[in-house]
Amino acid sequence: MSLIAELKRRNVFRVAAAYGILSWLLLQVGDLLFDLMGLPEWALRIVLGILILGFPVAVIFAWVYELTPEGLRRESDIPAERSITAHTGRRLDYITIGMIVLGIAFLAVDRFVLEQKPSAMPEQAEQPAAAPADTAAPEAQASRADRSIAVLPFVNMSTDPENEFFADGLSEEILNRLAQVPQLRVIGRTSSFAFKGDGRDLPASFASS
Repeated sequence: MSLIAELKRRNVFRVAAAYGILSWLLLQVGDLLFDLMGLPEWALRIVLGILILGFPVAVIFAWVYELTPEGLRRESDIPAERSITAHTGRRLDYITIGMIVLGIAFLAVDRFVLEQKPSAMPEQAEQPAAAPADTAAPEAQASRADRSIAVLPFVNMSTDPENEFFADGLSEEILNRLAQVPQLRVIGRTSSFAFKGDGRDLPASFASS
């Protein structure tokens, strides 16, 4: 019996094909799961290396051993009339076909379901975000224009004229603190201190300025 015929009889080719399809399916599933778990890219390369190293082991295992109803036995210990390699080969064919169907289904789900969801999400997220940005700016500007304030200089009511600088400093400190509030429009120091010691109608003066 030739070597090729013996490899076929011992299902070595079937085992190699099933191992290759199973390895491809594991890599596809691993690529998806590793990405979802945030694992680095070298983790998938390690899995690929393990599968490559396991290929010759699976081929040698298929050559040396045979699966029998009593379990795994060395092929050389089984008489030719009791060998069931043909039955085992049909089972391997069914398993290989099942893995091919599973791989096609996985590719279909990955192509038509998983890849379409991320592309639709940004479009849905951009529309709600644009509306508040357009309407918030005019409202903030109008609110700031309505909330204007002027800090008038304090009057030194003490008998000591040297306390004048203390009253001015207190007015400037309040003005500087209010100017840090973005919602307020604060009248400048020059305009406010122009009314120091002036008895004019201040609301009318600010409205006309």
